Amino acid sequence: MKISTLIAEELKLQEKKIQSTMALLDEGNTVPFISRYRKEATGNLTETEVTAVAEKYSFFKEILARKEYILQTIEKQGKLTEELQSRIDSCFNKNELEDLYLPYKPKRRTKAQMAREMGFEPLAEIILAQKCEEQSAEEIILSFANEEKGVTGRDEILEQALFIVAETVTHHPEVRKKLRAFYIDTALIVSSVKEENADEKGVYMDYYEYNEPLKEIKSHRLLALNRGEKEGILKIEVAVDEDRCLSVIAEEFPCCREATFFAALREGMELAYFGYLHPSMATECRSHYTALAEDAAIDVFEKNLKDLLLGSPAHGYTIMGIDPGLRTGSKIAVIDERGKYLGHEVVYTLGEGAEERAYQKIREVIKRYGVTLAAVGNGKGSKEIAALVRRLIKELSGEGALLHLAIVNESGASIYSASPLAVKEFPGLDVTIRGAISIARRIHDPLAEFVKIDPKSLGVGQYQHDVDQKELKRRLDQVVSSAVNSVGVDVNTASVPLLSYVAGISEANAKDIVAQRDEKGGFSNRFELKKVKGIGEKTFEQCIGFLRIRNGDNILDSTAIHPEQYPVVEKICRETGVALEELVRDPRLLDHVDKEEYSRKVGVYTLEDILEELKKPGRDVRAAFEPVPYNDAIQSIDDVDEGMTLPGVITNITDFGMFVDLGIGVSGLCHISQASDRFIKDLNEHFRVGDRFTFRVLSVDRARERIGLQRVTS
Repeated sequence: MKISTLIAEELKLQEKKIQSTMALLDEGNTVPFISRYRKEATGNLTETEVTAVAEKYSFFKEILARKEYILQTIEKQGKLTEELQSRIDSCFNKNELEDLYLPYKPKRRTKAQMAREMGFEPLAEIILAQKCEEQSAEEIILSFANEEKGVTGRDEILEQALFIVAETVTHHPEVRKKLRAFYIDTALIVSSVKEENADEKGVYMDYYEYNEPLKEIKSHRLLALNRGEKEGILKIEVAVDEDRCLSVIAEEFPCCREATFFAALREGMELAYFGYLHPSMATECRSHYTALAEDAAIDVFEKNLKDLLLGSPAHGYTIMGIDPGLRTGSKIAVIDERGKYLGHEVVYTLGEGAEERAYQKIREVIKRYGVTLAAVGNGKGSKEIAALVRRLIKELSGEGALLHLAIVNESGASIYSASPLAVKEFPGLDVTIRGAISIARRIHDPLAEFVKIDPKSLGVGQYQHDVDQKELKRRLDQVVSSAVNSVGVDVNTASVPLLSYVAGISEANAKDIVAQRDEKGGFSNRFELKKVKGIGEKTFEQCIGFLRIRNGDNILDSTAIHPEQYPVVEKICRETGVALEELVRDPRLLDHVDKEEYSRKVGVYTLEDILEELKKPGRDVRAAFEPVPYNDAIQSIDDVDEGMTLPGVITNITDFGMFVDLGIGVSGLCHISQASDRFIKDLNEHFRVGDRFTFRVLSVDRARERIGLQRVTS
């Protein structure tokens, strides 16, 4: 069966689209480029669909490579039959392929191999044959005595033969396939406490005596069990109906009660199951569900990260970023409407009269720089600073001045502020001030700032340290790349990390672009990028549609229109008799374009994209920033009471609930059961990081700073 057919069946997509996409991938095209600029070839597959095709294609290529290796290995052993080759050729399941290979896989000398070398294989074959022999079992067994090896006793001889029987059963592909399916369908995960004293805070108390069907367990519970075992607190086992498992084996190795070696075969099957198959299948089953749990956790992380990256940029505001602190003071950094650093201050809120002095200094900073938005980090001390900002908002409002408040997730700010990139950007500033600048810039342009930080440090995932780190990085990098390419990058202002996520551009390319930009004073048009070292024709083709040049030689350079389609736009201008600048100023002129004619030339999807870009050249696909309408009467958790309704912003979504910013420096938790007036299985299907709702306060624990919330649905 062809790979394209398998992928089409799995993804429920037309095979023709799959084949075209595979061909484009083989030519070295990137997923963002294919999904944006080769829609005619793929039949308008979305980026998600192209990504899925790329991943499946890579998976099946790995399978084919593995098959080739397996066939060569078995052929060298002289054991490759037509039937075995046919079974391997038609197998596209990784586990089943390894089952077929298992009997031929080079391995350390086993007890079964040693038993064969001593001549006990014929006895094992007699046991497996399950016939009524003319001689007694005792006579047959003793006839295989090996004086040379000292194996002469009945039990010793039988034991050697059973090693071979057990290995034969263990290596049987159909036995493994059926048992694997049975485990996956029925297995329980069972946990017990191993070292209670190690669990000082009682984190795993719920799992000291616990069991649940693996196919029903929630991903976060399985990952918690795995972590508890890793920390040495829990003991984990996989349990199944053992009698049913032995029956599954007996279906492939029927036992005949009248047979001379009926009991011996049963003993060999039990040795195979308890000694080899159960440990192997239990591990496989648990790995199967752990992989699903990790996949679910990464899915949550991906969705949260994408929403965080594509958050509304607060362009047009002069922003005051505040990195709150108690003992060491709160650091304030101000950036202008373009994100340029203007200045900084430090204020203290501890000590007699300190809060009032901090209040006056913050007010003075606002007046000095014309601050219109205060971005307060949500770390320790944020509630005190947020309360001061709220007072200022009221006071300034009475004076006719407008100031807005935003609470910012400061996860990873300290990591960025100490990084070589931060040092290069702000060489003369203290690390703490760089952190405050990062907080301000997270509101000014979330995408441009967050790409500088390892996604795992952004505080929008769950159990991210318990999943496959290589797979986590791969998928999160994919999310960042998708977000960057969907928005586009200003090549004259972007940082190296931001440029590195553009389709086709490596980190080395990004550094060379920035170096030439700094040397030449910027790029005037897209074609100048070809002069950068390392930007060849293929790299230029892949990246250039995602790079923007504002106020350059050609207005099209500020759009997502690919230079390969510039001749189409020029032809539209000639045939309509309208200059490009006029066409852009008055999009209604595009109504006169003969869409049918151009669709035949460039394709329906490409033409739609071109016309859409011409209507709004250089537009930002992200929503416009709107300040959160926090309740000004609520300045800290001390002002929050049960029954209140408060506006809030979702800052993180997990399997069990949503964390909500209420504007007071303490997040509330809306449990999944309180998120809707109807049953919800997956919060990410209904909510996004950044969504705003009204919440009712269900509980307040001021000592532990915990607030329980319910989303108001009517």
